[in-house]
Amino acid sequence: MLKLHSFAKFSLLTVLSTILVWQYPAFAWNKAGHMVSGAIVYSEIKQNHQQVIKKIAAILKEHPEYSKFEQQWNSLNRSNISAENKNLYLFMWAAK
Repeated sequence: MLKLHSFAKFSLLTVLSTILVWQYPAFAWNKAGHMVSGAIVYSEIKQNHQQVIKKIAAILKEHPEYSKFEQQWNSLNRSNISAENKNLYLFMWAAK
């Protein structure tokens, strides 16, 4: 078996530690990440299965906190967001 010199051991340990540190943010799944995944799902469904969007939106409207979504949407609606983007925002909101 190949014996590593202390410098090689140190270098290997440094590389492995660096990789682990860089990987750390990937474990921190947060609200923004979930909202992006909701937007991606919406985009994919809109391109390939547009008829399903209404069905999923109807299910999401049964969410116990849907009234909070409506409040948020109404406040955003004043900022020139088009009504056609309501389902996109609903998907993003529900994913968080």
